[in-house]
Amino acid sequence: MKTVAGCLVFLAGVAVATQASGSYVQYWSDSYTTTAVTTDINFELAARQTGPLTPYVVGVVPSSGTAAFWQTQILSDGTTGALMLSGAPGLDILASPDRDFSGLDASGWLGTKVSFDIQVSNLAGGFQYAAANFGSKLGASDAASTLGVRLVQDNLVNGFGSFFQIYDGTVLTNVFSPPFTTGAYNNVEVFFTDTDAQGNPTNGNPWDGGTMAVGIAVNGTPVSSFSTSGWTQNYITLEASWDRAQFRTASTFVDNLTVFRTVPEPATLSLLGLAAIGAAGILRGRKKGDAAWRRARGLRR
Repeated sequence: MKTVAGCLVFLAGVAVATQASGSYVQYWSDSYTTTAVTTDINFELAARQTGPLTPYVVGVVPSSGTAAFWQTQILSDGTTGALMLSGAPGLDILASPDRDFSGLDASGWLGTKVSFDIQVSNLAGGFQYAAANFGSKLGASDAASTLGVRLVQDNLVNGFGSFFQIYDGTVLTNVFSPPFTTGAYNNVEVFFTDTDAQGNPTNGNPWDGGTMAVGIAVNGTPVSSFSTSGWTQNYITLEASWDRAQFRTASTFVDNLTVFRTVPEPATLSLLGLAAIGAAGILRGRKKGDAAWRRARGLRR
């Protein structure tokens, strides 16, 4: 069976190597639509989530671990819904799906694109932010994550209004143009693309510890892009700050958190088909007996 396995591994490897040119397909999503308002953000998971069900870790910071925790709530009327995260004075709040969105499933590489809708509090005279953080740590703040995408609302006198802060694991960069929409939901998309040139092969897998390109778009407009390396996991953590200026509670609202995977192009699927056909042919040959099998190998020499 080593010949069969070798054929499959080789052809599958060729197929996977072409996945970088594949397309994005939804893998998992949370609509946060429930039948009632609740402080239990694990409420009605089966009804509101699509894809593999992933329970939330509630209140990672602080680690309340309780269902009745006012800083994390689902606001829903049964038709639409959102996750509300409220930073209390002196206490930011984080929540994270308890799942590493990386690796390979039957259809492609997981977590190559993440999308969500987010709204930041717009408090008069306030300064607060919302963030989505990515990387190897479950429940990590943006300062402790591999990547932090922060939407800042600065309503101080002579403040900057709405702008972004991007933390790439080393440097925090302010991005003032384009601004996001104040007091409304903004769609954020984060793309992870494998770019290995040496060491690890460019096989479409951003999570193999090699290099990758990160791209961030808000409401369809590119905001930031950069290269990074060393990722082997992809946990997602949502974060909401308190109002740093007025020392008061500030709320962030998140909806439609969606994780995508990259699936192969048709040419790659053809290679996978060839792998199956080749393996079947090898098995048929084995059934003809050892002598015939040896003659066949001799002819190929």
